[in-house]
Amino acid sequence: MFTMFLDKVSRRKLALLRYLEDRTLFTVSKDQAVNDLTLSDFLLGKIIDELNADFVNYELNEGTSIIYDKNDIKLLENRNALSKDVEAIYIKNSIQFLLLEQFFWESCESITAFAREQFISHTLAYKEFRKLKQTLSALEIEISKDFKLIGNENSIRNFIGFLWLKVHKRDTDIYPEYLVSDIKRQILAFEAVFVISEISEYTRSKLTHFLAINLIRMERKHLLTKMPHYRQIYFIPVLKLYLKKISKVLSEFSKTEDDSSIVFEARRIVLFFIAEDMVAISPENLVESIKPLQTLNQKFKADLKRAFPTANLDEKKFEKRLTLIHFKCIFSQIEVLNKLNTIDMTYFLETYQEYFVFCKKYIKQNIGNQWISSCLEYLFLEYLLLLINCLSLKDIIAPINICIDFSMGKEYNEMIRKKIEKISVFNLRFQVRSSRNVDLFLTDIRNKKLTKCVCVIWTVPTRSIDWMNLVEELLKVRAEKMKNK
Repeated sequence: MFTMFLDKVSRRKLALLRYLEDRTLFTVSKDQAVNDLTLSDFLLGKIIDELNADFVNYELNEGTSIIYDKNDIKLLENRNALSKDVEAIYIKNSIQFLLLEQFFWESCESITAFAREQFISHTLAYKEFRKLKQTLSALEIEISKDFKLIGNENSIRNFIGFLWLKVHKRDTDIYPEYLVSDIKRQILAFEAVFVISEISEYTRSKLTHFLAINLIRMERKHLLTKMPHYRQIYFIPVLKLYLKKISKVLSEFSKTEDDSSIVFEARRIVLFFIAEDMVAISPENLVESIKPLQTLNQKFKADLKRAFPTANLDEKKFEKRLTLIHFKCIFSQIEVLNKLNTIDMTYFLETYQEYFVFCKKYIKQNIGNQWISSCLEYLFLEYLLLLINCLSLKDIIAPINICIDFSMGKEYNEMIRKKIEKISVFNLRFQVRSSRNVDLFLTDIRNKKLTKCVCVIWTVPTRSIDWMNLVEELLKVRAEKMKNK
């Protein structure tokens, strides 16, 4: 979603970096890269040189560079994935982001003044300004004549909050000291009510930006005048109690005397806490109050039961997670739009093919539902993760029969078996002797008589590459079984 801030040059550099990160051993032939990325030799070399310069300029070059010759390209990384950091830097330095920052802080005098500050032409600044206006318009956000963000206040806060989290991450230095102090005090007050102490560092950063942006917008008299539909949610007894406590905390920090505004602010906070699983509320209460939740949950569970009738499911855990997925789909739409934009799904397709196929088919069949159609990528990934975490793959896939027979003897065979069990999510059955139903024979001695199963020959002791090759062979066997199912 936020690649909209990037110019063509930045997008190309980012695309190449992600492409190299996805290659085995971060290496690819030059011809393949040229073909896959549809670039000329000259442009590819230019992009690599620019990326290496960026690594130095942005102090990311410790053990990191891209080397290339006439045959191959190789990314040297210090064991840290770089592309997210590079994307955040590119966004932070883009003209549209710099404009948006000034609009948020209400420090922009004019586009001409902005162009002068950034040492760019007025024509370029105005061109990027028009692009930004068009993007924000789709989110019901406008820019006033005095260069302030107006329009749908919920959308403004959600958009800025999610963008700030992506770009600034855990950095709170962007906020004034007094504000950081107020946020810490707010969080302490909320900890007495909500399950904040157990949240991850990422969620805590998200909460910090969320509260900071709320306070800043309230300070500048940009108050909430309405909230999303399904008002009945606020009348759930336990939430009424939470809302009362939140309102009390907000009254201590707010400079507004508008009581109705405090009510809307409290509702916004409680929705955030529900979405982040920081509220002790049962899924049943939410489902009863929000009709679309009930419809979405029931449909998904019914289709899942038909697809995997033998699967063992932790109903309580599953219901809670499914409800929160659909809750975010309804109440956190801006965030969910960006969920899948940089994720390579190859791993999920290869390892959890059954779940992958089910989720894809389910979404395709239910694309007419307004909530599903508005959050396609988000729901696909969340459904997939839900099944991976709540359903055992071993309960639903056909078994793969493996015979392990090394010349090192019984104890060595047993060691290999235990290691395979640890690294595999597949339904494996181990056999001491070969038979008709063996799918894969693992040994260190070639056997020409084994023609009806996959024969994998290892060195003794095994090498890292042997384990990688075994996983690939298991994936092939599993795919063949699914094909013949």
